[in-house]
Amino acid sequence: MVTIYSFFAKDNFLSKGLVELEVIRADFCKIKTIEVGAFNGLPQLTELSMNSNEITEITPGTFEKLSHLEYINLAHNRIEHLGFDVFYGLVNLKHIFLQGNKLQYVHPNTFKGLQNLRRLLLSNNSGLQMPTHRQFINSLSLKKLAISGCNINSVSVDTLTNVTALELLDLSNNYLRSLDFNILKVLPELTHLHLRINEIIEITPVTCEKISPLEYLSLKYNMIEHLEIDVFCGLVNLKYIYLQGNNLKYLHPNMFIGLPNLQALFLSNNYGLQMPTDRHFINSLSLKLLAISACNISSVSVDTFAKVATLESLDLSYNNLRSLDIKILKLLPKLSHLYLESNKISEIISGTCEKIRPLEYLSLEYNMIENLEIDVFCGLVNLKYIYLQGNNLQYLHPDTFIGLPNLQHLFLSNNSGLQIPTHRRFINSLSLKILLISACNISSVSVDTFANVTALEHLDLSYNYLRSLDIKILKVLPNISHLYLGSNKISEITPGTCEKISLLE
Repeated sequence: MVTIYSFFAKDNFLSKGLVELEVIRADFCKIKTIEVGAFNGLPQLTELSMNSNEITEITPGTFEKLSHLEYINLAHNRIEHLGFDVFYGLVNLKHIFLQGNKLQYVHPNTFKGLQNLRRLLLSNNSGLQMPTHRQFINSLSLKKLAISGCNINSVSVDTLTNVTALELLDLSNNYLRSLDFNILKVLPELTHLHLRINEIIEITPVTCEKISPLEYLSLKYNMIEHLEIDVFCGLVNLKYIYLQGNNLKYLHPNMFIGLPNLQALFLSNNYGLQMPTDRHFINSLSLKLLAISACNISSVSVDTFAKVATLESLDLSYNNLRSLDIKILKLLPKLSHLYLESNKISEIISGTCEKIRPLEYLSLEYNMIENLEIDVFCGLVNLKYIYLQGNNLQYLHPDTFIGLPNLQHLFLSNNSGLQIPTHRRFINSLSLKILLISACNISSVSVDTFANVTALEHLDLSYNYLRSLDIKILKVLPNISHLYLGSNKISEITPGTCEKISLLE
C-alpha cells in the first residue's frame, strides 16, 4: 500500500509509474479538486479513500475504468451534487461512503448500474430529503442504507419501492412524525430498522399477514404516547424492540403476544409509564430481557409478571418502588438478573425457603433498606452478586448469607451507619470472594470478625474510622490478595508472626 499526499491532477499516478496500486488513502489532505483522468492507469485499484477533505464536486468520468474498485470513501467533504453517471462503470463497487457532505438531492439512478453495491452511507447530509411520491434510490443489490442526521420528515411505500434487497435501514436523527409499517411490504429482506431520535407520534400498523423478517426495531427517543394493540401484528420475527425515551403511559398486555421470537423489550425513560398490580403487565412466551427503568413505577406484584415466565433479566431501577416481594421470583423461574437500584425500597418481603433458581445477580443499591431479615435471601441458592451499597443498614445477622453457597461478591459500601462486630463473626460465607465495606461506620476489626469468610480475596475497608490494624486477621483470610484501607485514621499496626500467612499482593 502507498499513501499519497498530493494534488490529484490528470495522470497523477500514471506519470509516477504507480500503476500497480491497489489502495489509495488520501484522508485529511485538504484536497479540493480531482481532475478527470487523475486515476488513469490504475486497473488494480480496489480501495480509494478521500475522507475529510475539501472536495466540492465529482465530475462524471473521474472514476472511469476503475472496474476493480470495491470501496470508495468520500465522507466529510463539501459535495453538494452528484451526477447520475458519476459512478458509471464501477461494476464491482460494494461500499460507498458519502456521509457528512452537503448533498440535498440524490438522483434515483445514481447507483442503478452498480450491481454489486452492498453499503451506502448518506448520513449527516443535513439538507438531504427523501421524496414520498417516487423512489429515492434504485438499487437491487443494496443491503445497508444509512440516512441518519439528514432533513427527512416523511417516507412512504413509494420511497423505498426499488431497494428490495435492503437488510438494514437507518433513518435516525431526522424529523419523521409518523411511521407506516406498510413500507415493510416492499422491503422483504429488511431485518434492522433504526428510527431513534425522530419526532414520531403515530405508527400505522399493517394487516396481520406475515410480511417481514424484521428482527430489530429501534424507536427510542421519539414522542410516542400510544400504541395500538395490533401495531406489531405480522412482524413475527421481531426479537428486539427499543421504545425507551418516549411518552408512553399505558401498554395493552396483549400487544406483544403475537411476537413468538421477541427476546428484548426496552421501555425505560417513559416517565409516565406505570405497571398494574392487579393483572399482568405483558403477555409474552419468549421475552428474556425487560428494561423498565426510570419510569413511574411505584409498585409491582406477583400478578404483574404472571405472563412473562421466560424472563432472564428484569430492570426496574430508578423508579419509586417502596417494597420488594421475593415471591415474584416464583413466577420467573429463569430470571438470573434483577436490577432494583435507586428506588425507595425500605422493605423486602421474604419468600418461602424453597429453592428458587436461577437468580445470580441482585442489585438493591441506593435504596432505603434499614433491616434485612435473616431469611430474606432464603432459597436463592444461585446468587453470586448482591449489591446493597448506599442503603441505611446498621446491622446484619451473620447468617443472612449462609444459605447462599455460590455467593461471590457482596457490596455493602456507603451504608453510613453500618458497624461490624469485633467479638464475633461479621458474615458467615464459605464462598464469598469480594467484600466491599467502604464508607461505613467501622471503627475496629478483629480476627473474629472475618473468621468465617475464608475464601475472601478482596476486602475493602477504606473510608472508615479504623485507628488500628492487627495483621493477624490475615491468618483467617488465607486467600486474600487485595486489602484496601485508604482514608482511615490508622495510627497503629499490630504485627503478626513471621510465618507466611497471606497471598496479599
